[in-house]
Amino acid sequence: MPPSWDRASFSERASDCCTDQATLADPLVRRLLVETLGEAFGGGVGGVYDDTLAVARPWGFAPEVITTPAWLWQGDADTTVLPGLAEELARKLPQCQATRLSGEGHLLVCTHWRTMLQALQVAPAKPASGTEHSFGT
Repeated sequence: MPPSWDRASFSERASDCCTDQATLADPLVRRLLVETLGEAFGGGVGGVYDDTLAVARPWGFAPEVITTPAWLWQGDADTTVLPGLAEELARKLPQCQATRLSGEGHLLVCTHWRTMLQALQVAPAKPASGTEHSFGT
């Protein structure tokens, strides 16, 4: 793992969002994220670089043609993936159930994973036609 991703400096490089900082205060979350980042960068920066390019460049297809149901959760205090980008994607996905979590940041999956899994467990195989994309809470 590169020295810049050690436990002492990780939270300094994390999101400015106060809920992300609170999430990072949990030693188990910090350990998980440090290990995950160690795996992500273990072979160098090539994989992360490719992932970044894949998000930043045209995808080669229109999200509007995706027929698979999709669920999207976004924290409105996320400074890594801006909420406006998530909202735009949710509008384009014809079968997207989008949820905006007030005051949450980029690491919301670390604290809301149970709720997310429960939503997926009880979700119909296909969301109703005209699924709302308004990011209701």
